Amino acid sequence: MTDPAFDKADQTISPPRTADRDDDTIDFGFRTIQRADKARMVRGVFDSVANRYDIMNDVMSGGIHRLWKAAMIDWMAPQPHQKLIDLAGGTGDISLRFLHGGGGEACITDINHAMLEAGRGRRDLQRLAHRA
Repeated sequence: MTDPAFDKADQTISPPRTADRDDDTIDFGFRTIQRADKARMVRGVFDSVANRYDIMNDVMSGGIHRLWKAAMIDWMAPQPHQKLIDLAGGTGDISLRFLHGGGGEACITDINHAMLEAGRGRRDLQRLAHRA
């Protein structure tokens, strides 16, 4: 059985807008900016929300991101001999769950320094980082 919406011969689908290599503008949210400014602006967004990033994830996902993370840690079944490299680890919430779950060591890396600094400020992460 086919969907009648796909049976129309006159129906055309426009390809998504792609930037030419020569195009020096790009979309950023609901506006168009200079391509050269995008990296700085993305960094600025993450710098501005770093201290509230985890709360922001709660609000935007309705808390579901916590379920996904808990399921991932359950699947990983952390053990004391295991080491985690948390790429794009942000504030370290995955690493914190890994360590709380019994994992041995966690190394957090992120392109955004403000996110890492926000993670360094977490008392629970500091305590687990210095356990023997």
